[in-house]
Amino acid sequence: MNSISHNFLLYQANFILDIQNIFGENNDFLRKVSKYSDPSYAISILFPVFCSLDTKVGFYVLLVSSVTEWANILLKWFLAENRPYWWVAEAKVHVPLRQTDITCETGAGSPSGHVMGAAALSYVFLRWLTCWMSEIVPPNKKRFRNAVRIFLWMVYLIIVCLVTLSRVNIAAHFIHQCLLGAIIGLLISMLLVKDAKWTLCRKFFSLSKWKMILLAFLGTSVAVACYFLHQVLGLDPGWSIKLAFKWCERPHLISVNTTPLYSIVRDCGCFFAMAIASPVKERKFYPIVGVTATSLFFIGAKMLRPLMPNNDPFQFYLFHFLDNIFTHFCLLVVVPFIASLVKFKEKKH
Repeated sequence: MNSISHNFLLYQANFILDIQNIFGENNDFLRKVSKYSDPSYAISILFPVFCSLDTKVGFYVLLVSSVTEWANILLKWFLAENRPYWWVAEAKVHVPLRQTDITCETGAGSPSGHVMGAAALSYVFLRWLTCWMSEIVPPNKKRFRNAVRIFLWMVYLIIVCLVTLSRVNIAAHFIHQCLLGAIIGLLISMLLVKDAKWTLCRKFFSLSKWKMILLAFLGTSVAVACYFLHQVLGLDPGWSIKLAFKWCERPHLISVNTTPLYSIVRDCGCFFAMAIASPVKERKFYPIVGVTATSLFFIGAKMLRPLMPNNDPFQFYLFHFLDNIFTHFCLLVVVPFIASLVKFKEKKH
């Protein structure tokens, strides 16, 4: 069984080398695709942008992004698979994979968080565009609607394939890890946003605040239990971080922001922010009003980030957790409320 697994990964490692030889490991376009498909960008940039225009869309962006990343970290801890750039060294195979400045991720390899997040979030926008199309296109134009749906699904597949190619090209993931991430990401997003009887689409908007807080507490408890279960079983939850530092050619580029614990703390903070903000009121704004209010808040919040304690790990993660609760609660409730007041005054004049 071990020899089969070894040969399977060796075949994929050689395939990655072929990809690097074709596209070049420093392909600027693919590096940007890999960089901006990071789940943290969806939470820190895409969520505020869409929340400043429409709180419902913003809520779904935050919900899908945080739940997908949370599930991804738990699966990484459970599956505990290697990444290509350190597997070739640990397995002592002669496959000279090349590294870039964004290769050295610190989490386990499977499933790919970038592909999983891209597949989940792209489906949110696919559903949003499909619903928007159904509102503006007459029902009798069925052929046109079907053509647009096919086009949107083609764009969806292209996005997922590009993210997969970018992650493989920098030797951060094996192909099967990306495929698994794409499948799970799509399933999670469909469960959360697809309007069907078996999904949770509208339930999050109707649940009471205390039920949402209970769900947030449950999600956080599961993550904490998984982390300490490793230690109880004699396993090291930080094994992948040690391998990243061991085999990364430029370990000084590794940031705490890439660690699984940092991500899971951020996600749990988002859970509590959504819970405290619930039930979320749907508000739409003039783009200039929402973007201005969001930008002013972000500038103020960013000025406070240097005060985050860095010496004590417990204080660091606690501050990170509370910062995410405060920031995302304000973006879901306070900023939209201010923006709606400005819009109301504009209408009165």
